[in-house]
Amino acid sequence: MHQALQLPELVDQILGYLEKVDQKRCVSVCQFWSDIALDYVWSTIAGNEDVLAMARLIAPVWKDFSMDNTSTYRFKSEPTSALWNRFQSKYSWRIRYLWYHYSRKHDVSPLLGAMYRTRPMSLILPNLRVLECTGHFGHASEEAPALLMHNGIHTFTYKVYDDTLSSLRILTEFVKVRMPGLTSLTIEVYGEHDFVEPLAKLLGNLPLLKSIHITAFEDMTPILRRLCHSAVLEKLVFSGGKNVHRVGNLWLDGHFSSLRELHVSQVEGNMTLVPFLPPLHRLQILHLVVAKSTVRNGCGHLIQSISQCSALRELKLEFNHDEFENTTIDDFDVLHSLLACSHITIFRFCSDNPLIMSDSDFTTLALAWPRLEELEILSPYGRDITDNKRTSIWAIFLLTRLCPHLTRLGLCINSAPRDTPPLDPSSLPTSEPAHGANLERLRLGYPLPGLKQGEETVFAELLGQILPAQCSLTYECFDYREEAKWTTIEALFPQFAEQYLATTSMKL
Repeated sequence: MHQALQLPELVDQILGYLEKVDQKRCVSVCQFWSDIALDYVWSTIAGNEDVLAMARLIAPVWKDFSMDNTSTYRFKSEPTSALWNRFQSKYSWRIRYLWYHYSRKHDVSPLLGAMYRTRPMSLILPNLRVLECTGHFGHASEEAPALLMHNGIHTFTYKVYDDTLSSLRILTEFVKVRMPGLTSLTIEVYGEHDFVEPLAKLLGNLPLLKSIHITAFEDMTPILRRLCHSAVLEKLVFSGGKNVHRVGNLWLDGHFSSLRELHVSQVEGNMTLVPFLPPLHRLQILHLVVAKSTVRNGCGHLIQSISQCSALRELKLEFNHDEFENTTIDDFDVLHSLLACSHITIFRFCSDNPLIMSDSDFTTLALAWPRLEELEILSPYGRDITDNKRTSIWAIFLLTRLCPHLTRLGLCINSAPRDTPPLDPSSLPTSEPAHGANLERLRLGYPLPGLKQGEETVFAELLGQILPAQCSLTYECFDYREEAKWTTIEALFPQFAEQYLATTSMKL
């Protein structure tokens, strides 16, 4: 063997690029390679197949078949002290990540129960740092948490969609006692309001949490009150479950002083989060999905509250309406207050009812947010809105010149290609050189009835003057009769882009 292949740093780099099946083969190369390869092979236990393989390292396992086409795995005989010593000396300390998934069809929970009964006094997985559990622990509902959980774990995930209140209380007690040093916690359990109390109590007893991802409930007040004084909490996610109706009155400076990221998947109405947002002076990432938002109620109050989060860098808003209304959600003026958040680099706005903007509106937006990297303002429906405001292809030209870091863009064009103003850099509202952004993806919406016959070539040619040929072009095709036109644009655009680049190079 070459001396270079006996350098631990080099071998470690090589093995890191291999698939797991190849890493297993490297175990048998030599003792030196075996020690390094085993670290890769057993650092991650991902799923029940790996849990079963881990159990076989301890003692032989047999498979018990049932008449209902399910199988249960058990030890042929319970592990002895000698078997445990072998496992601990060679394998246990290598495991850092474990994902357990309960499956009645392939039930490995009896193995966990036997491990608990025969385990040594020391931790069986002392270097385990990440523990994920999907589904119940089966026959080892109390043994498995006691077996696997310890104070060295910093990330815990628990997802059960048919949990009971009593089992949730047992779990939260285990977590509180055995993993007080958690810094990241995910719990997804879909139940009624009774589930809020044990979750709130648990969160209040884990002072080191930096990231929390839990199920949303109608009233999140008890949970938010437990968390509002945390000085380390950086990320908070409420997803699935119920629509959030109440968050309590937390309008006090100093609350959630360290929070930098907030995701709420379903907020009931535009006003629900208004009392919660203004104190979040350090918030940098905000993702909201607002359910049952109506045009009559408007979203101005919510937008105004968001605009007070001056440190925002990434903002994603989605409005789902209660009624299908053939009108715009609001004028661009409703978003105007957001322009005060001058650090925005990612902005996505989606509404059932389209937000119609003019080219001049996009000029205002681009001048306020020159650091933009991603911009998407789209409606999932391709309705033809009668409005004086028109967005032309010139808006794409403008945005790619005024926002040089832009890589992804999505917007609705509701102006005919032939009505596009000249793509002249001298017409831009800036004296700086107008070098186009290296756009990677352009996503287009076009309201019904769509492009007129013959306009697809003009559309593709204009895009070719603005974008690099490698830009990925996608489109919202709301009518199958329009699909052929957009397919033509997609095919012609790279050709025009390459031709325009070649012509420009010759002039230089």
